[in-house]
Amino acid sequence: MITVRCVKVFKWLCSHTPESLGYIKRLVRSAIDTPPAEGLALERNLFMRLCVSDQALARMRSYEAKTITDPSRSLEP
Repeated sequence: MITVRCVKVFKWLCSHTPESLGYIKRLVRSAIDTPPAEGLALERNLFMRLCVSDQALARMRSYEAKTITDPSRSLEP
């Protein structure tokens, strides 16, 4: 039976880009076999890739210009 919490997590995951979901999956799958320092380095590198993507830069520019293009995205989990 799917709980309310599961539905909230699914909705939160669906609010992310496919690229970031792929990175999340990669980090979760490698968490067991990767030493903490390597895992943190991988997380940092993947995060930086997302930060400099064309989509991220466009969203930052639209925020700076106060013209958010996708109001459905929020910080709420």
